[in-house]
Amino acid sequence: MKEKFKGFILPKENAREAAIVADLEVFGIENLNEAIKVLAGDPQIQPVKVNAREEFAHNQNNYDVDFSDVREQLYHARLISGKTQEQVAKLIGCDASNLRCIELDQRNPLTHTLRKIQEFINAVFRDFQIG
Repeated sequence: MKEKFKGFILPKENAREAAIVADLEVFGIENLNEAIKVLAGDPQIQPVKVNAREEFAHNQNNYDVDFSDVREQLYHARLISGKTQEQVAKLIGCDASNLRCIELDQRNPLTHTLRKIQEFINAVFRDFQIG
């Protein structure tokens, strides 16, 4: 016999993330009393609704992390390599003004740019340790 699950009861902090899954009811609760109300069908406790397209579009380039270490490593890697911002920008596939803004903490890098920055930093420090 195949059971069909209607949804989940989760801590409120995790409910939005789980509610992205289509066709599942997700209830975010703060305590066991609220869980009992959900199971009893209390209409005051409503499932969390998330529009996945809007959620992803809104959060695509919003990071909950501090890029100061990355910026600092990028700056030092660039100095160690002896390359200009223009040269590094070309290597990582962005323009020099974008790289300048990233180094000055005026802009966060896009995901693909961040990966290229990481590759550049790793290559420079690997070469620096070997040399």
